[in-house]
Amino acid sequence: MANKKDLLRNNISPVNFFISETAPETNPEATAEGKETKSARINLLFKKSILEDITKIAYIEKTSRNELISQLVEQYINSDKGQEELKQYNSTFKD
Repeated sequence: MANKKDLLRNNISPVNFFISETAPETNPEATAEGKETKSARINLLFKKSILEDITKIAYIEKTSRNELISQLVEQYINSDKGQEELKQYNSTFKD
């Protein structure tokens, strides 16, 4: 990272080093295997005790809380119930 004088001299805000752009939710990029390469950002609120449990499980599984929650949501979406609800949504709100 450049020092403060260099940033000021070049009119670059140091804040830009801490801001990341999020991928558009409607157009995820995919690799040749069909896996998405970009993520969309959301905020979630959990009860404190639930977040503590998520943290413990993620630690045991040697993964991040984000990855753990992402995997759980993906499992739900791919489940029979999740697929049925998506089918219901799609038939209700036809594109």
